[in-house]
Amino acid sequence: MADWTREQTLLLAAASAAAWSDGSLDEAEAARVHFLASLLGVNDRLEVDALLQDQARAEQQLDGQVEPDLAERAFASACTIAAADKDLSAPECAFLEKLGGRLGLAEDTVAGHLLLARRRAR
Repeated sequence: MADWTREQTLLLAAASAAAWSDGSLDEAEAARVHFLASLLGVNDRLEVDALLQDQARAEQQLDGQVEPDLAERAFASACTIAAADKDLSAPECAFLEKLGGRLGLAEDTVAGHLLLARRRAR
C-alpha cells in the first residue's frame, strides 16, 4: 500500500470497510474489491488481501480531508461493494450513512447512492 496513490488507497479502503460492514466478508464482495483494485491499476493481490483482512487499517485510511469528487467516488465504490452480495443489510446501510458523513458528503448525495445500492442488491 506504500506505493498506492491517494485515490487507490481511499477507494480500496472504503470498499474494504464496506465489505466487512455487515460483520462478515462475503466472497462476492471480496471479488468486487479485487476487481476494483485491478481497475485502479493495483495488481498486488496479496496487498489487497492484507487490506481486506485488516478492518482497522482500512478504516484508518478513511481519516483526513478528502476532495469532494474523490469522496463521492469512494462512497460510490463502497455502496457497490456492500450491494455485491445482493443483500444490503441494516448494518451495511448504517455503515454507509456514517461513511458518507465522514467523507463530508451532502445528505442528498448519500441518499441517492444508497437508493442505487438498494436497487442493485435486489
